[in-house]
Amino acid sequence: MLRSLLLPLFLLSFLLCNGQGVVRGTVSDKSGETLIGALVKLKSDPTVGTVTDIDGKYSLTVKQVGEVTLVVTYSSYQVQEVKVTPKPDDVLIVNVEMIETSKELGGIVVERKAQRSGDAHLERLKINSAASIDFISAEAMLKTGDGDAQSAVKRVTGVSTVGAFVTVRGLADRYVVTTINGSRLPTLDPLTNNLKLDLFPTGLLDNIVITKTATPEMPGDWAGALVSLNTSDYPEKLRVSISTTLGFNPNSSFQDIVSAERSSTDWLGHDDGLRAIPEGVPTEGELFPRFISPDVYQQLVILGLGETLNAYGIVPSTPGFGGSESLSNSNPLHNLILTDLGLLAPALVNDPVASQVAVNTYNTTYSTAYFSPLLNGELADLNGRFNNANWRVKQAQGSPNFNQSFSIGNQIELFKKKKPKTLGYLFGFRYFMDTQYDPGATLERTGADFDDTEYATTFDLRGTQQVSTTSNGWSALGNLSFKLDRNNSFSLMVMPNALGENNARKHVFLKPSVSGETFGSEDQYYEERKLWTYQFGSKHFIPGLRMKVETDLSYSDGSRNVLDLKTVQYIINADGTLGADGALAPPARIYRFLDETMLDARLGIEIPISKDERKSRKLKFGGSYRDNTRKNNQTYFDVLRAPTPEAWQTPGQFDMRPDGTFASLYNPFGTFKDSDIGISRVMAGFVMSDFAVNPRLRVVGGLRAEHTDLLTDIQRYYELGLDPNDPSRGTVGDIAIGGAGSPEQKPAVPGSIDQWDLLPSINFIYKLKDDELTPMNLRLNYFRSLGRPSFRELSVVQLYDYILNSFVFGDPNLNITTVDNFDIRVERFFKNRNNVSLSGFYKEFQNHIELVNSANGGFTWRNANRSRVFGVELEGRIRITGQLEWQGNITLMDSRSEFNYQVFGKEVSLT
Repeated sequence: MLRSLLLPLFLLSFLLCNGQGVVRGTVSDKSGETLIGALVKLKSDPTVGTVTDIDGKYSLTVKQVGEVTLVVTYSSYQVQEVKVTPKPDDVLIVNVEMIETSKELGGIVVERKAQRSGDAHLERLKINSAASIDFISAEAMLKTGDGDAQSAVKRVTGVSTVGAFVTVRGLADRYVVTTINGSRLPTLDPLTNNLKLDLFPTGLLDNIVITKTATPEMPGDWAGALVSLNTSDYPEKLRVSISTTLGFNPNSSFQDIVSAERSSTDWLGHDDGLRAIPEGVPTEGELFPRFISPDVYQQLVILGLGETLNAYGIVPSTPGFGGSESLSNSNPLHNLILTDLGLLAPALVNDPVASQVAVNTYNTTYSTAYFSPLLNGELADLNGRFNNANWRVKQAQGSPNFNQSFSIGNQIELFKKKKPKTLGYLFGFRYFMDTQYDPGATLERTGADFDDTEYATTFDLRGTQQVSTTSNGWSALGNLSFKLDRNNSFSLMVMPNALGENNARKHVFLKPSVSGETFGSEDQYYEERKLWTYQFGSKHFIPGLRMKVETDLSYSDGSRNVLDLKTVQYIINADGTLGADGALAPPARIYRFLDETMLDARLGIEIPISKDERKSRKLKFGGSYRDNTRKNNQTYFDVLRAPTPEAWQTPGQFDMRPDGTFASLYNPFGTFKDSDIGISRVMAGFVMSDFAVNPRLRVVGGLRAEHTDLLTDIQRYYELGLDPNDPSRGTVGDIAIGGAGSPEQKPAVPGSIDQWDLLPSINFIYKLKDDELTPMNLRLNYFRSLGRPSFRELSVVQLYDYILNSFVFGDPNLNITTVDNFDIRVERFFKNRNNVSLSGFYKEFQNHIELVNSANGGFTWRNANRSRVFGVELEGRIRITGQLEWQGNITLMDSRSEFNYQVFGKEVSLT
């Protein structure tokens, strides 16, 4: 199907050339600002010409064979003449840099187009940007061989990664925002505000830009960095790219690794149902049947005597009918029941010998072994639906890493005989598989803890782990751009992504509270993520007002499912055998289903505030609206009376015995209160000025206002519209996660934030050296930003976290963090494209949100009293030869948070 679609596009692109040469390019000034409405024509035939569009681009069809001269004119700039030799059926790229009339003619720049994927274009963007930015281009990513954005972005100064999450200047989570072409994406993670970047392949990206200081047009809820992944744009002429990469990892490729069982569709990035909750098993704990050993009351109800019991005034709590009691000939009520059952004649009600005979007959006919199978039949059925043979991790052989990508793109002219219109397209696809294995990972965790005897203790959990992750996934990109005329253009982008990860871990550890014993645990789960992103954008130029209008609309729909997270703990005996211990957490199976959508709409209007085209003086204003909804559903099961690890596959281990009992059985823990919903709506407006005071000094500043409407609640209570103060909400935290203890009980109330914030910013850019080829800039920046609590942090719902190996629960009383950011940077560029920059930064936080140990075990979030981070960054690039260069960076920083607690009536400060 893909081949049948691409072939017509290829032929159409070829035929439209029709033997004529095409000259395309961009007209800009020396600062890199594109010029709208510049006239480009042939000197030999002035009737053949065109004007640049809203992006400063032009396209001119040349029928003449041989060398021709292009004449480029624009008000206030010198006329430029460029000699070119277009070839039939080919596209020649010619970019023209205009020179001001007040300066002597210095020359004409004719060069290959500065693609967004190239370092030259991004360096020019960095020099002229109002904010401090760093970047990595597709050109650089191709050299380094990085397959996804997570691998590539860590090469940027001040950026590091933890797994697939990004940390910038020591800040992660809510302080780093990721966008696609400037539009926000859902994070698809129940614990963080950060987006995993391993979902996005570098083969479908032109560049990654890391913005470290803000202007008012940017979203206000970040402090570390605004990470923009910019997808590939259509090329100026036909381009087809096919790339295949094979990778060998000595730790995993063709090596034995710990692994979990795989399904038949893992290679496509999703599970085929192997790890799904078995069909018919209730997904809410309160609907799952419990094991019953029937008392006398339950037995008689089953025999059809419910109404008779009510007539006698007998209830389950009546002495002799509840608990572990049995029928007795000394209880008059028992004799009446025996009479109703026909086991005792009415005339012999007071005969102790006859009544004892009736009791013996009842126990022989209707013993507990008779009733238990009836009452526990449904449990036996559900118990047998689970796959009980895959609890233990296993050994498997790791595969080499593989990456296959393909893309095709071009631009074509439509309706040539009338007013020509340009259609640009790019289609790309990438498939990959990757295996990561660490046979000797070390787990060390320490943290503050609180108990009734000592207000500040520490705990340590140290051990070695074998950890593996096998990933399979694919990504695609469809990009269409339509230029209606030189002043109006439209674009449409669709980008689907899918990623599946099979995770396994084998952990050997010591418990500080237990001496002389070694413990082991085995964990495995499958995580599948899907994200579809749709984007529409338009650009318009109104000549009469010299006004630019840009609109962007993005919609993303994603899911992240954690399937069959199995945990098993055991004792490792001195002889190597494995044993069970009641003090350890029982085996558990956890399922988590997360669905999230995000709508992001933006409008920006730009008008010049000076008639001098040679100076950047403009006013920009606009607004945005973002709507984010997340539903998170969880289901938990543990195993009661679990066997030793070697006995998991013992036949009949989970079957019901003849007497209605079980050797091992499933037991749900948790309730509907483990599933929550989060809704966030953010409205914003901004106004900013970009003003060149003189040729050296430029000031960019303004104000942004954002309104936060954030709500989290237990999903069922939200759907019922239950009042936040309704006493029927009860509490959460009264059921343990995985048997690891219970957090403190908290009212099951929603978390909500409704507030406005004003976010000023100002940027000074001073040219220490005003030279076109070797500029040197000094940047001074200040901006105020926010850090909003995530849905997970604001929700009272608790969940088990695989990485922390513990449970976490939120705090509906959290406040928004405000951050004051100060930056200084000196950057120098050289003729040979070498560059160096030195930056310093300081950030002051109010109400910083920190993950801490709970007083009763587990983890939760709290606002710190005061936090700050400061540091310096140094980066540079040295070109050694035409194809060889050295790039390096170093970051030094220091961070600190202070907490004040009231413990046992006195204030305790932690740093």
